[in-house]
Amino acid sequence: MNSVATRPHAFARWLLSLPALALLASCNNETPEPLQGYAEAEYRYLASPAAGTLEQLHVRRGATVAKDTPLFALEPAPEQDERDRLQAQLDQQEALIANLRAGQRPEELTVLRAQASQAQSQLALSQAQWQRTQELGFKNLASTDAIDAARSQWQRDEARVQELAARLQVAKLGARRDEVRAAEAQREAIRAQLTQAQWKLAQKTVAAPSSGRVQETLFQPGEYVGNGQPVVVLLPDNAIKIRFYIPETLRAKLTVGSAVRVQCDGCGADIPAEIRFVADAVEYTPPVLFNRDNRAALVYRAEAWPTVPNVTLQPGQPVDVHWQ
Repeated sequence: MNSVATRPHAFARWLLSLPALALLASCNNETPEPLQGYAEAEYRYLASPAAGTLEQLHVRRGATVAKDTPLFALEPAPEQDERDRLQAQLDQQEALIANLRAGQRPEELTVLRAQASQAQSQLALSQAQWQRTQELGFKNLASTDAIDAARSQWQRDEARVQELAARLQVAKLGARRDEVRAAEAQREAIRAQLTQAQWKLAQKTVAAPSSGRVQETLFQPGEYVGNGQPVVVLLPDNAIKIRFYIPETLRAKLTVGSAVRVQCDGCGADIPAEIRFVADAVEYTPPVLFNRDNRAALVYRAEAWPTVPNVTLQPGQPVDVHWQ
């Protein structure tokens, strides 16, 4: 009878244990608590490597710009003057090289040809005079001095003809090769300087490297801008990342490449993202003495980037990061 009486009590205890089992099961399937973070922007601080007065500011704060849209321009006069001066030097050097390669001018060649023709005529005359004097000498009608004088004149005229022929040949050849090479080397040096001057002039105008929104303009037209001083702050499209902190206990689960979901107020559907950075060094907040009970205070700084185009996240906006 005692055994029969105890059965209802056992059954009652089993019924009472069902809610506890259900609660335990729901705890085991519970979604992990989201990690806290915020949206952070990676701005582009756009500047010119050259200094000068801000001449034109093409955009305003808050404007949306496309890639290659002109943003601002500095006063270009000094760079333009330097470019024009070097261009003139390059043109002058090109003309010098062409003149060296071409040899003497046609007018000078004409003069040399006329002199060579005259020398040929003089040579023919002196040669005939030498032959006549030589024949008279055979007949004892000309003195030895006359014969020697006629022969010397003929030899001088022959040497003159050879000299003018050589000069005419050299004039057609142009300058020596080493002179041409030296002139060409000088031309390349001027060309390099011109390329650098053109690059400096181009840097006076700055365009948007990508599409985005103008976050800030730091100078106004008429103000002087130093070398490398930013003039426009641009927030490129899709340049907002999520910064959050991973507890030490989850560091092994959340690594670079892990997929997460981001939620924020007013963002609508979850934003898929991918972890692209996790710090190697551990951080902590607040500073406490660490032991086995409060080791959750150790965190690792991490960054995740949306994997789809997103326009809802705003810099500094708090977010929840959900992970599997």
